[in-house]
Amino acid sequence: MSLMPMVTAPGDGDVLRFSPSELLVWKGTLASTGSFDQFELTAQPGHAGAPEHVHSAVEECFYVLAGAFRFKVADSVVVADRGTFLFVPRGTAHTWTNALEVASTMLLTFVPGGMKAFFDEAAPLMHAEPLDLDALAVVNARHATTVVGPPLPAGPL
Repeated sequence: MSLMPMVTAPGDGDVLRFSPSELLVWKGTLASTGSFDQFELTAQPGHAGAPEHVHSAVEECFYVLAGAFRFKVADSVVVADRGTFLFVPRGTAHTWTNALEVASTMLLTFVPGGMKAFFDEAAPLMHAEPLDLDALAVVNARHATTVVGPPLPAGPL
C-alpha cells in the first residue's frame, strides 16, 4: 500500500470533546497504514490532564503551541512553554497538566498510529459523573496503556 499526501486545513479535523475541559482536534491519522496519529489538544484552566500512565506499544511526542503544560516524565517534572517539544519513549511513565489559568494547546503525535480508537472509546467515560475508573482501566488495557499514578495537580505551582 502506498501512502498518499495529506493536508488538513486550519479549522479542519475530526473534533472530539474528550472531557468537559479537554478538546481534541485530530489533524491526521493514518490508521490504514498504522504510521501515526496526530491531534491538537486544548486544555482549559483547572484541567488536570491524564493520570500518570505508560504506553507499551507507542512513542508519544508533545509540542506546545500555546500556553504552558507541566509534564512529569519518569522522575522529572518540567514546565513546557510555547515551542517546547517532548519525546516520551514507549514504556516510560508520564503525565501532564495545564500549568496556567488560561487555555493551553499542544500537538500530540503517536508513533505508530492506532491511539485514535482509544480516545473515541474513552471519551464517553470521561464525561460520566462519577468517573468509572474500573471501566477506564479496561479501555486503557485494550489499548496497551497502564495507569500507574494520579494526574498532576492542575494550574500553576
